[in-house]
Amino acid sequence: MTSEGAYIVYSEFCNMAKIKASPLTSFKKEVVAKDFLGTFDSKAQVLEQEKDMITVYKNDINQNVKGNYDGVEFDSIFNEMYLNNKDKYSYFLNGNSAKVLIKTNIKNGKNLLIIKDSYAHIEAQFLCQNYEELHFIDTRYYKASLSDYIRKNDITEVLFLYNVSNILTEVSLRGIK
Repeated sequence: MTSEGAYIVYSEFCNMAKIKASPLTSFKKEVVAKDFLGTFDSKAQVLEQEKDMITVYKNDINQNVKGNYDGVEFDSIFNEMYLNNKDKYSYFLNGNSAKVLIKTNIKNGKNLLIIKDSYAHIEAQFLCQNYEELHFIDTRYYKASLSDYIRKNDITEVLFLYNVSNILTEVSLRGIK
C-alpha cells in the first residue's frame, strides 16, 4: 500500500469512527525511497520489475512520538536505517514486531488497538493524529490473551487492518478471544 492509499483508509476509518481526519494538507510529503520492491516481488522474482517510490507524510504530531517495539525504545515511527536495506518497508514501525506501542502527544484518553499484518505499518503516520496511544499487535507473533491486553491497557477502540489476501488465510486470527 502507498501512503496515499493509507490516507484513504485513514479517512474512511475516521469517518466510520466519527472522528475528524487530519487533512492531507497538514502534512509535509517526502519521498524517502525511489527503488522499493515489495514482498510480492520477492516471492515472484519478476525480472526487470518497475520499482516504486516510498513516500511519507510527516508533521509535528507523528514526528514527536515515543515507540516501544517488542521492548526496544525508539523516538520515531520512521527508521531511516531500513532505507539502505532490501526491506525498505520496515522504515515504518521498524518492521515486523509482535507488539508495538506508540505514545503521542495527543491527550484525549483514546487508545487504539490495531490487530494487523505489516500492511498496517504505513497507517501509523496518520493514526497518530487522533489517539493518545496506538497499540499494534501482530497475531502471527503475539501469543498472549488479547482480552487481557485490552483490559490492562485501557483500549478504547479496536481496528483490524490487514492485506485482504492475508486476512483470508491468516490462521493466527482463529484463536482470538
